[in-house]
Amino acid sequence: MRVGIGVPCAAAFGTISAGWWTGFGSVLALTAVIRLAGASAFAVTPSYLCERFPSALRGSGFGLGYSTPLVLTSFYAYYQTWLGAILPHGYTASALLVLGGALVLIGALLGPESRTVEFGAEPAVAHPANPAQRQNP
Repeated sequence: MRVGIGVPCAAAFGTISAGWWTGFGSVLALTAVIRLAGASAFAVTPSYLCERFPSALRGSGFGLGYSTPLVLTSFYAYYQTWLGAILPHGYTASALLVLGGALVLIGALLGPESRTVEFGAEPAVAHPANPAQRQNP
């Protein structure tokens, strides 16, 4: 699934930029490929981010994990302008998709494996009722 961002999406954008496809139907089909291959990978992002962090940090972890990439990618027009000096401007989206797909793949490989993890209730941590009696690490 992670390779679906860099390979089919970049290829579809590249063929559109090259002018290999003409007509509404073919461009619509390529747009569907881009949407299904690229965006489907991000359908699981919210649930992954929610489960990636311990309960005490879940809200801030989700917020930072979901929002930070949006801020970084919002500057894509600048990236495309810089890449336009190296390669034809129509192919800059393909180059960015390959880079993004590679970064998603690296991030997924660096993340923890949860296939064998038993997801259950977290053990309760006993805290004294009086905050003064709590031991700070």
